[in-house]
Amino acid sequence: MAIAFSPKNYAIFFTALSPIFIIVYLIMDSAFYANIRSIVFIVGLLLAQMIGIGMRYIIPGNKKPWIKEGRSPTPEERASHDVCDVFEDPFGSAYLAPSTHAIFHSYTILYFFSGHFANPDKPGVLPISVLSIIAVLDLIFRKTSNCDNWSGLVWGIVIGGIIGLLYWNSVYYGWPGPYHVYLAKDKSQSKCKLKKAKFKCIQKRAPPV
Repeated sequence: MAIAFSPKNYAIFFTALSPIFIIVYLIMDSAFYANIRSIVFIVGLLLAQMIGIGMRYIIPGNKKPWIKEGRSPTPEERASHDVCDVFEDPFGSAYLAPSTHAIFHSYTILYFFSGHFANPDKPGVLPISVLSIIAVLDLIFRKTSNCDNWSGLVWGIVIGGIIGLLYWNSVYYGWPGPYHVYLAKDKSQSKCKLKKAKFKCIQKRAPPV
């Protein structure tokens, strides 16, 4: 069934798919500018998500209510589950925490903020603000739709943020280097640039006749 036309439904659709949209945009950006920043970013993101999947089996009391109670989900629970994920989770779909969306947004924001903080020009105010707004809207939607509980969101934010910071530092100060993270350094900044220059006019005296 098609989505009914309304600003609310389109906002829900965009925020629910925001991780996919952001990743596609970063891949296209790398393709247009011939760099590997998106690949480096995605490798760290996959690492964060794999750690999150492993944590599902460690966090106590982490199973969904109907699974813990040994019953079928109610119509309300089933309906909320249908709007939570575009694709079925093949890894531990019976668990609540950590939230994969919280991991994604926390990792992304901390990864971009680290580059912004390391750059003396501080070029990331606008993109980080946009990413933060999208993250807040997505996580509010997931909480109000019972896709995630508070525990899942908090665990996701903590895991994503820690991995984002550690991974960014390993790339920036190690391999493949500072030119392969977002907002930090650009090779074009190493080229010669014409800066503001002051010129002083000196009037020469005419030679004596």
